[in-house]
Amino acid sequence: RLQRSLRAEMPGKGGGELVTAARRLVDDLREHCALEVFLCQGGLLGAVRDGQPLGRDIDLAFFSAYRHPFDVIRETRAAERTITALGWQVVRTSAASFKVWIELPDGTHGSVDVLAGFHVGEVFHLAGSLSGVLDRRHLVPVSEIELAGVCFPAPASPAKVLQFTYGPDWSVPDPAFRFEHPPENVRR
Repeated sequence: RLQRSLRAEMPGKGGGELVTAARRLVDDLREHCALEVFLCQGGLLGAVRDGQPLGRDIDLAFFSAYRHPFDVIRETRAAERTITALGWQVVRTSAASFKVWIELPDGTHGSVDVLAGFHVGEVFHLAGSLSGVLDRRHLVPVSEIELAGVCFPAPASPAKVLQFTYGPDWSVPDPAFRFEHPPENVRR
């Protein structure tokens, strides 16, 4: 699933419209949903590597205080309803995540994914598909990082979260990288 980077499509802008919209969404999620969101996955990786978005989407996560998946689902659905009521174009992508579509100046769309992160016992889950050991102290309290010149909340330990997400070689670009989700995670 190859895609052009925002930098290739919008030279000199670095996806500025998408980044600005993502920052507004962060503010709405904090103010109207009481969610402490932060950059994750590709959004965090781009910010750490060179301060620019990697593709046509930006990933945000929030650390849920709930420990039962049904409570996390209810929390995510409530946030989805609130964000929709605020005028954002939202699509549900899983029980613990949703996507917000952003119209770009060239008529195409970018997106901001909002993923729930939560612990069940000692296992941390990120929107259900990623799971493993990741201590709460690596997630919160949030820190700050710049993405395309805009300040975003970041997990407390970005390197630890990137290692959890992409493995120990996360800092070396790998154009052939694919998430290899264990079958039990996919079934769940």
